[in-house]
Amino acid sequence: MRSFSNKVPGFFLALLFVLRLAGPAFSEDAQIVVYHTNDIHGWIMPHGTGKKREGGFAVLSAVLQRETSPYLLLDAGDWFQGTPEGSLSRGEAVMDCMNALAYSAAAVGNHEFDFGQAALMRLARQAKFPVLGANVYELETGRPPDYLTPRIIREVSGIRVGIFGLVTRETPGLSFPRNVAGLDFRREIETARAQAAELRKAGAAVVIALTHMGFPKDLSKAQDFDDAGLAARVEGIDLIVGGHSHTLLPEGFVEPTHGTRIVQAGHALTHAGRAVLTVSRETQRVVRSESRLLALRTESWGEDPAMGALAARWREKAAARMDEKLGRAEADLKRGRGADSALGNWSADCMRRRAQSDVAFINSGGLRSDLSRGVLTRRDIFQVMPFDNSLMTLRLSGLQIRRALSHALRRSPGFLQISGLAMEYGQGRSGQKTLGRVWIGGKLVDLNGIYLAVLPDYLVEGGDGFGVFRDGLEPRKLEIWVRDALSQCVLDQKTVRVPQGRRIRKIEKE
Repeated sequence: MRSFSNKVPGFFLALLFVLRLAGPAFSEDAQIVVYHTNDIHGWIMPHGTGKKREGGFAVLSAVLQRETSPYLLLDAGDWFQGTPEGSLSRGEAVMDCMNALAYSAAAVGNHEFDFGQAALMRLARQAKFPVLGANVYELETGRPPDYLTPRIIREVSGIRVGIFGLVTRETPGLSFPRNVAGLDFRREIETARAQAAELRKAGAAVVIALTHMGFPKDLSKAQDFDDAGLAARVEGIDLIVGGHSHTLLPEGFVEPTHGTRIVQAGHALTHAGRAVLTVSRETQRVVRSESRLLALRTESWGEDPAMGALAARWREKAAARMDEKLGRAEADLKRGRGADSALGNWSADCMRRRAQSDVAFINSGGLRSDLSRGVLTRRDIFQVMPFDNSLMTLRLSGLQIRRALSHALRRSPGFLQISGLAMEYGQGRSGQKTLGRVWIGGKLVDLNGIYLAVLPDYLVEGGDGFGVFRDGLEPRKLEIWVRDALSQCVLDQKTVRVPQGRRIRKIEKE
């Protein structure tokens, strides 16, 4: 017995020595590193030149190559729609780059439905990572579509990390109805509660929500369909990687109710985010979190040549037609939501001229980029209107036009840019806007009169909630893309000038 008792202390000393050598896996908290992107919108290449060159997958790849810890790479949706490379390839160019970077998972965004469910299914099958959408269900079967996964669990540094995805339930109103036919976009809060509970039950120590819902401009008005509202109402989520609102959150935001950290990295891949969650190995809970944004500047990070070459091959496929010079812009034409804008007025004028109509309408959210002073190419126009929207004409009564304008006053992306008419509105203390007088062709609108209108087919099919346009008479598709009408306008004008005068006027109460 004496011999045995003498050996015991030595055995335990040796064991402690081995455990000490084993390092943080046994003796310290674990750190989960998460890189995140959102709303890439097809920007596989950098923006700008020289010292102003920034963004793109080659810079992001260079950032990731410097990381020494295991990490997750996540995206919060809207991958491809917005550039010729992204849209003309139906998303394949962006997916090719995301696969090369070995993304861990990505949420589906509303714009992933822009080319229909069959196109999204092809993209999801091309992906070498799960495409997440826990609140999307088939109406017929009551199950998630085969191309979407509700949730996954990954192990990082010995810690089980659960991830689920959500897309805004407003998607049916933001896409062509036919593109989301047969789908049910369920409420985000209830879905999140169920997903977080399932992941915890399956042993996840960390729960991350990939959300394409948006971050509120005013935190005091957070809703159950945005990230701040989600964080306040759902317990058990450690990190929300958000998208949709194109918000830059330099250090993230910690919602105080449950301590959930919310991160978002703007849009167009000019930034990426790096979040770190510190997890107690003893309690299997997050004890600390931090986050920051990384500006993807070539000058700061360099570019990965292999990734740059991959992106360049896709650009070359789109370049031949896109770099054709059309004309010049005399001055910058800017977008705007909630008021008429130089770009909106010009675009609506181009549509009305092409269709020879009385009036023209285009939704502000359909104009995705400004036009800068100087040479204009087909690429510039494509970036203004990347969607495959066609011109449609229909006949509307004056009363229907007033109803459409009243609806537009209640929406931001659906706020209508107009041509051939003018309008005024008032705004009460509650912020609610009320339509005032409307003029068409310089005369007060005749409620019983019939007017020929031109607008994108997206609006005619009820996009942005404009059900009134469905009731128009003699609908006719012109087989002309909106962007082609804009391109032809530049060719005809040679020099694009900012339209003069205001068409939408707010009445100030005396």
